[in-house]
Amino acid sequence: MGLDHLLKDVQTVAVICNQWGDTGKGKFSDYFASQWADVTARGTGGNNAGHTVVVNGKEKIFHLIPTGILNDSNGQFTVLGNGMVIDLLVLSHELDELDSEGITYNNLLISKDASVIMPYHINRDRAKDQSQKKGGIGSTGRGIGPCYTDKVARRGIVIEELFDRDKLSRKINKIKEVYPEQNIDSDEIIDSLNPLAEKIKPFVRDTVSEMHRFMRGGKKILLEGAQGLLLSIEHGTYPYVTSSDCSLNG
Repeated sequence: MGLDHLLKDVQTVAVICNQWGDTGKGKFSDYFASQWADVTARGTGGNNAGHTVVVNGKEKIFHLIPTGILNDSNGQFTVLGNGMVIDLLVLSHELDELDSEGITYNNLLISKDASVIMPYHINRDRAKDQSQKKGGIGSTGRGIGPCYTDKVARRGIVIEELFDRDKLSRKINKIKEVYPEQNIDSDEIIDSLNPLAEKIKPFVRDTVSEMHRFMRGGKKILLEGAQGLLLSIEHGTYPYVTSSDCSLNG
């Protein structure tokens, strides 16, 4: 059965894992992205997940950007959705790697509402992980959990707020009380984030509206899953889960 026959009249395909991840989603995502999709979108998680694929005999590891970015020169869109938490430094490094390989990302779309992993998130995550007793829930130490905690508590920083220094400063100064163990300097943090924010600014969009536009336009959409169902905060083996809903729903 050929791919065209298998996916006849299908507009959206989701590649997810019904276990704990690491089951080869990257291979399927790369296949559907290169052979079928017009749009590849990711909706959850941060740089604690990702896919490894082999391109022209060379291994490439993507932690944030969907593997569909390899088809950017063919006009395929790649979306980082609003449910993600994004470390700007990691994203910048991934873009630099694409530049070094001569891979374009002109059609990259980054949600204005995605949460930003801040330095104080990483600091707390690493400190917590180091203090975990044997048998506790481990962490990648990349700030994922604390960032989602701030999101749920309605005090998180989102991508579009990176471009309003006054608002960003007010929010960081207010959040200091939540991180009393850290000497948070809002100006220092903003100055370090500014060049990274400017780098991604041309790609920031209302990706929810963009996805609706793609649907209306009949685009073939690949939803690239991260991690696995049993790690979902909603449907997984709680409390031994991640901080986002990495199921089909998420």
